Parts: sequence; C-alpha cells; structure tokens
Amino acid sequence: VAAHGNSLRGIVMHLKDIAEKDILKLNIPTGVPYVFEFDKDLNLTKDYFLGDPEEIKKIMDAAANQANK
Repeated sequence: VAAHGNSLRGIVMHLKDIAEKDILKLNIPTGVPYVFEFDKDLNLTKDYFLGDPEEIKKIMDAAANQANK
C-alpha cells in the first residue's frame, strides 16, 4: 500500500491495536517499505521497516526534525 502518512498510521493503528493518542508518535519514513508478517490465522506476528536500520533511523530523525526548522 502506498499512501499518505496519516492514512498509513490508521492502518498501523488497526493492525497493531495502538491507541489514537499513541499513534501520533509513530513516524513512518517516506519511501521505506514497512513489512507486516501474519500467521495462518492472519494474526500479526512481526513488523519491521525494510532496509538498513541506521539509514532508516536517519530518515526518521530528519522527518521528525522538520518541525524544528
């Protein structure tokens, strides 16, 4: 799924059962695949961003710091 960050947060909020007040803290980096793995009963078993963790952290930090500029 490719979508705007807020739309993606809505999906993640549902899949991971995150409270509305807490989902606002979730930073989904632009252009980085977010993988969800499910068991045979479609229960979420694992989620992660696809790529180098250090590079993903840099992207997330840059996005979080945009508001400070």
